[in-house]
Amino acid sequence: MKCCAGLFLILACQAQQELPPETLLLAKIKAKVAENLSRLPNYTCTETIQRSLWHKSTATPEMVDTIRLEVAFVHNKELYGWPGAARIDEPDIVKMVGGSVGNGYFALFLNNIFLVSSTTFHYVGRTKLEGQDAQRYDYSVPQMAGAYRLRSAEGAAVVGYHGSFWIAEGQVDPVRINVTADDIPTDIGFSAATSVLDYGPITIGSKTSVLPQAAEIVFTDTEGTEHRSRLNFRACHEFVGESVVKFNVPAAESTVALPEDFTVDIDLITPIDSDTSAGGDPFQATLVDDRSEEHTSEL
Repeated sequence: MKCCAGLFLILACQAQQELPPETLLLAKIKAKVAENLSRLPNYTCTETIQRSLWHKSTATPEMVDTIRLEVAFVHNKELYGWPGAARIDEPDIVKMVGGSVGNGYFALFLNNIFLVSSTTFHYVGRTKLEGQDAQRYDYSVPQMAGAYRLRSAEGAAVVGYHGSFWIAEGQVDPVRINVTADDIPTDIGFSAATSVLDYGPITIGSKTSVLPQAAEIVFTDTEGTEHRSRLNFRACHEFVGESVVKFNVPAAESTVALPEDFTVDIDLITPIDSDTSAGGDPFQATLVDDRSEEHTSEL
């Protein structure tokens, strides 16, 4: 039995050594991605989204808005919350941010490309990426994987997608991934959906992980208008949920659900700069009610 076990081990080692270098490298890339994702539940990043529209008839895009959120990856899900909030627990970004927006860019695309068994890979070869030596692989994720869901006001569809990823020469961490959706049903109002994600090392505490640093999403509707979103991930930090019990809390500190058409007159305390402020940023203001009495509130 010992001889048979030894022979099996030798044959297995020889088989591994006979694999092409690009196949061995791909296995190392997958293992490193899995390791990075296993640590993501311990921290969160601030995600800033700048949205614009580019009509066919215009030479430059039209800015729509800027939004800031907190995003975390927990149990293979991306969760969202407002900056400074005690909880990050909303899995559906659309419930927080209306209009054209996408999710999955913090961690899900990494998971659904490298850790889904139905993904196929093709080694393209050595190339240049922004002047640096790199290696490129192409990949394809089929519709049956259920990994990419497009949603609009007209409907939703699960589609397959394909693209490429690059790693720096001598490294195993992806530095860029592009994504192109396949066979989009036109009845949901889109004719194309593409994304580019850029990755880099981020140190949090004593650990360094490769995380997305920026992304660009472009949804093209059936009339040719491009709905663009530029994403930046910054201020990554450890996230620890805490429970706080307060006694004799004044009524003014109570949380109240306001109707969507609620309006009020306020005098700003926190300056709001249209060039740097974003939806989701906390601010302070003085509330002026209909009797012209003033109350200080934090909104």
